[in-house]
Amino acid sequence: IGVTGVQTCALPIYVLQANNGCPVTHVVTSTAASKTNSQATSCFEKTPGLQAQLISTWHPELIISADRIQDVIDTQGHLQTYGVAGSIAVYEQALMDLGRQLTASGAHLALLELPPRLDPECEKASSLNVPACNIAVGSNQTQAAYDAMFERVAKKVPGVSTLSVTEAVCPERMCTPLVHNTVFRYDGIHFTADGALSLVPTLDSQFLATGALR
Repeated sequence: IGVTGVQTCALPIYVLQANNGCPVTHVVTSTAASKTNSQATSCFEKTPGLQAQLISTWHPELIISADRIQDVIDTQGHLQTYGVAGSIAVYEQALMDLGRQLTASGAHLALLELPPRLDPECEKASSLNVPACNIAVGSNQTQAAYDAMFERVAKKVPGVSTLSVTEAVCPERMCTPLVHNTVFRYDGIHFTADGALSLVPTLDSQFLATGALR
């Protein structure tokens, strides 16, 4: 789960998120095997216990997993670079293992597909109409490959599904700095307060669609 989680909306929903360099899964990290990176090593060692603590303490019905994709270390200790087939395969297996572990308690796990990123410079007024700041969904083939991987995991592991905010962030499948004249992401990745509030109806309907909330 990374090192933190937050219970939200007074509902039995628990959010898994990467935090302070810790990934959602136990295996997937480019620095877990590095003895020079004490923080990453600590994350690698503590994550299984944190996952178990999540289940035993909170008894969640719905768990949302939001993780940043990065390079990974495979089971043989080899670095697999972000975007290559080997990296996606390692990440996929780790998410399947995580899904089976968390859903064994009766919880439902939803993997959040992240919308395409924009460069931080895109938030400047002078950049609003720059082609690089107005990109089509699916134009990043690497990200599309990870989204497809999330969907495969959802099909293979009972009790796992996917969520997406891309339609709300990128209406008509175009990602732009402004959405309905609102700055959604202040740095092209992280949401502003207004942007986050605008996502509530989208997420609310998808949470309910999982059928996990009783």
